[in-house]
Amino acid sequence: MKTITFIFVLIATIIGVSAQESKKFVVYFNPTLYAIDSKAASMLDLVVQFCEINKAKIASIIGFCDSIGTIEENQILSERRAAAVKSVLATQNISCDSAIIAGKGETIEFNGIQFYQNRRVEIVASIPPQKPSLEEKITSAKIGDLIVLENISFYNNLEIPLPQSIPVMEELYTIMLNNPKLEIAIEGHICCQPVDFDNLSEMRAKTVYDFLIKKGIAPNRMSYKGFGHNRPLTQERTEEEKQMNRRVEVRVVKN
Repeated sequence: MKTITFIFVLIATIIGVSAQESKKFVVYFNPTLYAIDSKAASMLDLVVQFCEINKAKIASIIGFCDSIGTIEENQILSERRAAAVKSVLATQNISCDSAIIAGKGETIEFNGIQFYQNRRVEIVASIPPQKPSLEEKITSAKIGDLIVLENISFYNNLEIPLPQSIPVMEELYTIMLNNPKLEIAIEGHICCQPVDFDNLSEMRAKTVYDFLIKKGIAPNRMSYKGFGHNRPLTQERTEEEKQMNRRVEVRVVKN
């Protein structure tokens, strides 16, 4: 019975914590050692499960020691313990590239029968904030609000969308289908050119418009227009900034 109860608590810990921003795990070590034993490996398995289920990232891995040994030795040992944990997580494809990896050396936080808890590594896994879906953005928007259709990209100097754009357009179609009162204006933009000689921004907006028309959305619920390079979001210093300006937006007209 105790075993069954433990399993339910374990599942709740891994899955139910997704509402929190972060969770701390603690791995314990034998005296003067930094090798990962079976108990430590089991705890790291839980870390891996938590990260995979919640799409969490490792924020920090901090090592500690007891008071056995010199201060210098304990500092090195705490760093090696943190590095050992990082190494095991890396073999499980859990990235620690942006995590703080450090050793805090000797600690006497715990005494008596709890003295072993000084020999530990604390791992903090953070859950990134959930981004609202496109439907949530559009249906909660006020009239006149603009929503960028993220991940819609086009072939260079063409109005033809790249393959990864199609799922976003399909999502927009589903939103229009599920919200029959919704009316939108589709607005296109380009980057890097002060003048839109070929009216490419409008052609790209029309591509999205035509896609929705072919799927069965009534024309009187939509309009399209190009704005060239008149409303850049960034200074276009990098390719990423250029892509941010090379965009299609949806303005909510009625909802």
